[in-house]
Amino acid sequence: MSLDHDSSYKYLFSAPEMVRDLIMGFVPDEWLHSLDYATLERVDGSYITEDFKSRADDIVWRIKVGGEWAYLYLLIEFQSTVDKYMALRMMVYQGLLYQDLIKQGLVLSDGRLPPVLPIVLYNGSQRWTAVRDVFDLIPPVPGLVEQFKPRAKYLLVDENDYPDSELTPLKNLVAAIFRFEHPVSSEKIEELIALLEVWLVDQPDLRKMIARWLRATLMRKPEYRILSGNIRRPSISENCASARVNCRVVQDSWSLTGLNCTRQSCWLIGIYVKPTSILIRSIL
Repeated sequence: MSLDHDSSYKYLFSAPEMVRDLIMGFVPDEWLHSLDYATLERVDGSYITEDFKSRADDIVWRIKVGGEWAYLYLLIEFQSTVDKYMALRMMVYQGLLYQDLIKQGLVLSDGRLPPVLPIVLYNGSQRWTAVRDVFDLIPPVPGLVEQFKPRAKYLLVDENDYPDSELTPLKNLVAAIFRFEHPVSSEKIEELIALLEVWLVDQPDLRKMIARWLRATLMRKPEYRILSGNIRRPSISENCASARVNCRVVQDSWSLTGLNCTRQSCWLIGIYVKPTSILIRSIL
């Protein structure tokens, strides 16, 4: 798994609003949609296994549901490449989570275990071909043994399954992230930034988090080229400094020209950003 992808998505999904929008927008289940996402709580995803080896899950959250069990646990794993044995990995991660819950005494009053929803969020370029149940990793076996093959499924959310036309109407932060990952044009990115500025007007911390993620994500994409070293543009750097904008000049795959960077406008990582934009406002 790409460390960049892992760490950047882990950073984003440390916000409960992102987890809420992932479920509400991309997990088709009415019961899940009926839950109170104001009760989301981050759970420690680092465990020490019986042989003293450390394991850190990507993200674990829990949400109150009432009834005979108090919480539903959400185990979210981020993936940028296809892993043939993903189903086995998720089965192991669930087992480690359950072991940890038992050690902490966070089981039901009768000793049973709370439910866990395992989710794999995939943003790679290749088609996802891995099976989604560990049962399918084991060939058919004659007779009695077939009955004892393990079953453990995970829910796959594949960004490639959602075209821009389907994501555009959604007022959903995760849908916006998917669109940033697969930009159609520089104009679309500018539109998205303007939308986020409106959506997050009362959430400055989340706005800043998404702005940092966006800058880091676009900077590492292969279609972007950083112009540095032997290219001298002192007026740009001076203007950026005077505007207190940490500006790096980038030329993207759309061959943008006429770079300028002032308080009134700025080509920031290859994107034209207005003064009220999420990127400028959040890094001032």
